[in-house]
Order: sequence, then C-alpha cells, then structure tokens
Amino acid sequence: MANAGAQVTVTTPLYDSNWQEAFTVARQAVKLVVLPWQLRVTYVGQDNKCVRILSDEPVTVYCVNKEQYTTDAYVAMPVHVVGMEYYSIHYIANAQILLVGITDGTSGTVKLSDNTRSGALKSVSNVNFAHGNNRYYNGDTMPWSVNRYQTFFITQYDDRSSDLTGSYILSNKPVTCISGNYRSWIPKGMGSSDHLTEQLPSVDTWGKEFITMSTPDRGSGDLFRVLASEDNTNVNFGNGQITFTLERAGDFKEKKKKKKKKKKKKKKRRRRRRRRRRRRRGVGEGGKEDDDDDDDDDDDDDDDDDDDEDDDDDDDDDDDDDDDDDDVEADTSQDIVTTQRPCS
Repeated sequence: MANAGAQVTVTTPLYDSNWQEAFTVARQAVKLVVLPWQLRVTYVGQDNKCVRILSDEPVTVYCVNKEQYTTDAYVAMPVHVVGMEYYSIHYIANAQILLVGITDGTSGTVKLSDNTRSGALKSVSNVNFAHGNNRYYNGDTMPWSVNRYQTFFITQYDDRSSDLTGSYILSNKPVTCISGNYRSWIPKGMGSSDHLTEQLPSVDTWGKEFITMSTPDRGSGDLFRVLASEDNTNVNFGNGQITFTLERAGDFKEKKKKKKKKKKKKKKRRRRRRRRRRRRRGVGEGGKEDDDDDDDDDDDDDDDDDDDEDDDDDDDDDDDDDDDDDDVEADTSQDIVTTQRPCS
C-alpha cells in the first residue's frame, strides 16, 4: 500500500445503488465497515445481495459475521484468484453454500453430496431441499446461474443433521464460492454451537503437503478433515505410512489429534525413585521413618496399579467414543499431511 493510503469504496450494486461507504485506509491501519443486516441471504436461489469492495491500492479484506453468541470470519479473496471448480466443506447442521457472480452469464451445476459417501458420519441426514418446482436429494445435480453481482444460495437451513461436504461445484466462468453452516457443533454433540463460514480456494490451487500445528490452549485436541479432488487419493499423517485412502473425488475423512494427558502417577513414580535412591546412599532420616516411607511406597505402588487400571479403563472408553470419528493420536505437536493427489 502507498504511504498515502488506499482509497476504498464499498457498494451494493444491485441491492441498493444509493448505499455506499467511501474512505481512506492508512498504511497498517484497519477500517471497520458495518453492512446493512438486510444483505443476508435467506432462501435457496438467486438474489442481488452482493457487496463490492474496490480499492486503488492492494488491501486485505476480512469479513466477520457476528451475533451475540456466535461469530465466524473469513479472508475475502480478490476476484482475479477465484476459479471455476470447487468442493464445498462443512460440518454437521444447517449446511450452506453461496455462489457470487463476478461476470455476466455465469452458470454451472452443483452435484450434491450424499450420506453414503466416505467420511460421512452415521447421523448425517439425507440431502433434501426444494428450489422452484424441483426437490433435490442425495447425489442430485442442481443447475444454477448468476450475473455479475448476483448470488445463488443453497441451504438445508432447518436440518440440524445436514452436512453437504463434498458437493461438487462446476462453473463456466470464475465464481466466488463460500461455504459453511448456519451454526454447528465441533465435534458433534458438544453443548455450544457456532457459525461457520469460509471462502473456498478453487481446486486448481489445492496441494499435496500441509503442515499443521496444535491450536494453543485447546484441551480437547484438533479435528482434521481431508477431502479428495481425485479418485484413489492416499493420505498419510507424518509417518510415511498410508493412513487411509479416499476412493472417490469428493470423499473425505475425519481425523482427531488428541492432546496427551498429563498423568500425575508419573510424577509420583519419579518422587518414589528419588526417595529410594536417597535411602540407598544413606540420606534417609532414620529407620522408622524410612520404614514408613517404604510403607508409603507400597501404598503408592498400589495406587499406581489402581491408576493404571483406571487409566486403561478410561482409554478403552475413549476408544469406544472415538470409533465413529476414526481418531488418530499424534506423537508430536506438528503434523505433516501428505498425499499423492491434490486435496484440501
């Protein structure tokens, strides 16, 4: 950005031609623009609720959708980097896809996912929603079209078990694609929910190797979804071995990286070993107290045995809970995910 700053204009070309925000953004500064709430899309089909942001200098734009108890945000990509081929990514509950036209005469299809594909959780409902005089189900292909600054919205808004992950969007011209959920629980079954939204990268920008780090201060571990753009995509998590294979384009797999539990029994064992070493060197405080220590050690041994049994039981419970999620416990805080075919 130039030292003088960037001249920025925000408009809603088709929705309200009279609404406009014009301002200067200084270098390394942030300008907040609050959009009219009426710009929210609410029904399946075409609408005119696109927002245009024009700047005379390169800028970064991020969008925040905020309510009292829910929020999410995404980085908006400039129009010259959007593509014509996408796979949508969601989680469970109220799945949504938004297409935004940047050129007149843009049209294409959405091949909807279904609940029999690889990666779908057992509780995910069938695709089932209406548009016009048609109703669409698992695996159906839905046509769509937009002109410049128009939007096309797809949603299973009232379905708390919907997950459209793997839906394939194809366009005859570059189009912006945003996907997410009206609100969702990650992982499934948690008490609180949140809004999810992300502007998607087109398939031609996908890669084969990704480096991830654990989320700081997150006690429950991290959840990963890997989605294939090509058939027979092999995926491994850091160890060079094939962790799983995605057989079809649009298939996905969910993996959970668990946080290692800090077990107090390890500290107890270290303290017990130190006491024993001191006694061997004659550093103990007397026969009676040493005997007491030995008794305590025996008690500690018993406690540790109990702890081991309890921990084993807990681990078994964890395994039972995690069977559906197909969890993987990583040995390090960094994961390197590699594939032989592009994935997201």
